[in-house]
Amino acid sequence: MKKSFFPDEGHFYRGNLHAHTTCSDGELTPEETVEAYRHHGYDFTAITDHNKWGDYRHLGDEDFLVLPGVEMDTVYEGAVHHIVGIGRDCALKNGDAIPESYRKNVHPQRMIDYLQEKNCMAIYAHPFWSYCDMALLASLRGLTGMEIINYSCEQTWKSGISEIYFDYVWRQQSSRMWAFGSDDAHGHSPDYFGGSITVKAPALTADAILSAIDQGNFYASYTPDGCKAPEIQEFYVEDGVAYVRSSPCRNIYLIASRTRYRARHHKTEPFITQHQWDLPPDAEMIKCVLVDFNGAISWSQPIVLKSSK
Repeated sequence: MKKSFFPDEGHFYRGNLHAHTTCSDGELTPEETVEAYRHHGYDFTAITDHNKWGDYRHLGDEDFLVLPGVEMDTVYEGAVHHIVGIGRDCALKNGDAIPESYRKNVHPQRMIDYLQEKNCMAIYAHPFWSYCDMALLASLRGLTGMEIINYSCEQTWKSGISEIYFDYVWRQQSSRMWAFGSDDAHGHSPDYFGGSITVKAPALTADAILSAIDQGNFYASYTPDGCKAPEIQEFYVEDGVAYVRSSPCRNIYLIASRTRYRARHHKTEPFITQHQWDLPPDAEMIKCVLVDFNGAISWSQPIVLKSSK
């Protein structure tokens, strides 16, 4: 039986789901932010100012999608937690402030519950920058995912790549969440166009993009120079063999449960674009990671092969 990372049909759309504007602590207006992403070749973005709902769907059109959103934050037992909310159709209106009772000195689960009540997906932001306790992160319920790369944190504090957190959660088998790439753009440092997701969806609409994200039909990317990231064109498992096809890369890693992996590296070839691996029979999941010649990285979502429970 074939298990595929992507559906057979659909188009690839690149977007960013974490950006700040002059409505909180960013340096560009919402209009300038949307135009910047549009001009740089993105297909969608979200405005996620701190603790203030941003609904700028009117700035989009049929060729560029703007999703409503917010970034909530709390300090709980001495630790900082930030949760990005991305909205569907909900009762919140542009400029609505998030009540302090849902974000001031509260457990992060309360913020997630609030976002779910408002029909929003919840994404845990920059866990490495926050020095989030891994066991706490794994215990949270209702998260759509976490940022495996936060570009602003990586550029400013070298604390934006949170791959170890993502792997910990999956290895605990306690919570299935997806890996996101985001800019967290403010403009205080060169923090635009380096963290993104690429979604395979039937159309560039809010319903299609959010539904595809819910199902994990996307990959996360980090591009340190703001260029294009490695493209995961195909990734699937069939008859015990994992296959990946990509744009030109220096390294392709296929990583199974626990610590097993198979890597292919550039040696004498000008580039590599595919890899396959006969999986260990006890493998419970498999993911792929691609690295190109500029150090850009793309992470797939894991394909679940079987449950250990």
